[in-house]
Order: sequence, then structure tokens, then C-alpha cells
Amino acid sequence: MIKLILTDVDGTLLREGGDDLNPEYYEVIDRLKKQGILFGIASGRQYVSIKHLFDPVKKDTLFICNNGTFVTCNGQDTFVDRMEREDVLEIIEDVRRIPSSILMYDTKNLTYIESGNPGFHRMLRDDYHYAFQQVPDLTRVKEDCIKLSIYCPENIEGIMDRAFLPKWENRVKAAYSGDCYLDCMKKGSNKGHALSEIQKLYGISKEETMVFGDNLNDIEMLLQADYSFAMANARKEVRKAARYVASPYWEDGVLAQIKTLIEE
Repeated sequence: MIKLILTDVDGTLLREGGDDLNPEYYEVIDRLKKQGILFGIASGRQYVSIKHLFDPVKKDTLFICNNGTFVTCNGQDTFVDRMEREDVLEIIEDVRRIPSSILMYDTKNLTYIESGNPGFHRMLRDDYHYAFQQVPDLTRVKEDCIKLSIYCPENIEGIMDRAFLPKWENRVKAAYSGDCYLDCMKKGSNKGHALSEIQKLYGISKEETMVFGDNLNDIEMLLQADYSFAMANARKEVRKAARYVASPYWEDGVLAQIKTLIEE
């Protein structure tokens, strides 16, 4: 029997950076609650951004935010995984030397950026509904950092594979998230680790867990559930890691699978 359903957002529920969630999800989440099934979101986005998407049902939803470094449910912080300060400061200096890149410094409730790029600000505000603040120097931000996201609009994998990952891939958890982002977290942090902590907290097994994802930052989460679904639009590495395939996000594949579960 399924007791927990967890899904990614971008590329899984809706298009990258979108906010046009099918409102039928709200009805389905309410039905899941009545059947005793916990529903949750596991996203690279910050809490404010994904809470906005699920505002009508936020009290009944578990939120795994910032790629598994912050978990909250019913207004209570369940789990926070902070990066080492020394790593944060060194990564900031390294990314400053990479042309065409923008660094996002994520805390639990706010994202800090140095860039004054108006197009980037507009994307964060209007597409992602982020709470963010521009500062002159990220190294002077004193709040604990839970994730650093590198935004590079063109050829991010080619650039980061050459200019960043050789130094950092064994020192932090680095995962591509979407078409233009590389997320860096504390070593060992990921959506799968956060899911395992939730499973322990609620006494839910892998056999009672269903998850959905599409990108590389979802793989550990997929491996932590017996009912693991890659979206049909997912990367091939993700489809290989999952046991099943769901219809693509533009066909509301997650919604269809959940409705089938409810009806059964």
C-alpha cells in the first residue's frame, strides 16, 4: 500500500520555470489526504517558490526544498542541511571567474545574488516567484547557506564539466537541475537523503513510497522508492534509474498515475 507520494516540479509537473500547475492537483491532494497518503514536493526551488504553487493545499503538503537541504511540513522545519562556510566562500570566488555565469546563494527563506541582470531578476520574480535580494558581495552574507546554484544560460554542462566540476565534484554534492543550473550542496545532501529521513520519521518503507522525477538531481530520490517513475521527457540516465515511465509533464503524467492509484 502506498503511504507517501513525492514529486519533482520542473520538467515533472510543469515546464521549467513555469507556474501553470493544473488546478486538478489540489483536488487530488485532498483525496490523498482522506485516504491517509502523504503528498510531498521535492524540488531544487526554494520553499517560497514551491509554496506559491501549492498554496491552496500547503497545510497538507510536505516540502523538500533546495534539492533536499531543507524540509518543512505543517509550518515546522523538519530537516536543514547546511554547507561548510569554507566551501561556500571558495565556490563564490571560483564562479566569479566563469564568464556568463550567475551564482545564487540559497538560505531557508531567501536567495541572495550579486548580479544586477534585469532579465535574470525578472525570471526569478515572475517565473519562479522567488524571494531574493541583490547584494554587492556574497561573501559578506552571514546566513547559513544550504545550496549554491550556478546559472549559465548556454552550454552549462560543457562549461561546468571543464571549469568547475574537476575541482568540486568530490568535495560537494553537485547535480545538474534543469537546462541551465548546476546545484551545489553539502556532500551527501540530495533529494534521496531527505526522502530517507522522511521515511524514518513517518515509519514509511521504500515499498510504500512512490516518486516522480525527470532530471539528474532526482536520481537518488528514485532509488529510494520501489514505485519510481521517470517522466517520458526525462533524461536517459533518469529513465534508467527508475522502474517505470509516466507520460510527459505536458500530458499531466503524474496526475494520471495518482488518479489511477486513488481509483484502485
